Amino acid sequence: MPGFWWSQWFKRLSGYFGSEATVGQDGKVDGYNTWFRFLGKRISETSSPESSMNTLLPGYDTKYEWLKLNVFIRWDASTKKHIVVAFDPKPHIHHLLIEHLFDTIHSEDPHSIYVPLA
Repeated sequence: MPGFWWSQWFKRLSGYFGSEATVGQDGKVDGYNTWFRFLGKRISETSSPESSMNTLLPGYDTKYEWLKLNVFIRWDASTKKHIVVAFDPKPHIHHLLIEHLFDTIHSEDPHSIYVPLA
């Protein structure tokens, strides 16, 4: 995992993606590392006529929750397997990752894990 992954500068960004090929002692590519972070807002509206702060839709309050997806993926060329590390996903994000992400992985393709995220 690259050292800059842990820097405060990267933690303050709203999103990024990076990748690197790793090379073995024989000079051949032995794997790929990829990483990404995305921030998003999950919005929900609730009916609350007495305490509405929403000027666009009187009688409704807009509530939101910040979601972050911070993931590091290692693909090993010798085993053709992906190792996925997701840092602190919310429970519903964790469920979606497990339910959808691993169904589409083609072990020969180090980037196939990104197909359901597109």
